[in-house]
Amino acid sequence: MVHIMITAQQAFDNYSDVVERINAAGGAGSTRVVVVTKTIPSSLIDDFSSYGIADFGENYASELLEKVNYLRGSNFRWHMIGALQSRTIPIIGEYVDTWQSVSRYKELDILSKNAISGKILLQVNLSIGDGRNGIS
Repeated sequence: MVHIMITAQQAFDNYSDVVERINAAGGAGSTRVVVVTKTIPSSLIDDFSSYGIADFGENYASELLEKVNYLRGSNFRWHMIGALQSRTIPIIGEYVDTWQSVSRYKELDILSKNAISGKILLQVNLSIGDGRNGIS
């Protein structure tokens, strides 16, 4: 695996470019940009707060927990992105602001039974019989 390290300033510059393009396309105020921090060290994420970035996405529960613990007390909004593992939902539930790609009824059931809050984005499968993820 190749790890490309960037500085907080470079990340913010990239983030700003994306926000500018969204605003130019008419999405100002209606779009939230999520910075995906998979394999990014917690110390670098902490630097992002000085730039006003607040939304971060993780796709591994263990990385999310490590970063939440390191960055305890921050006002970040954490997004769980990608496929969910049912067993990890209760473990990370209190930290997740938005659940993205909820693709099975079982995941919804676990979220409900554990009274886990946050926004939920459903992955819907509009195909019939193709074996793809998503709620029919």
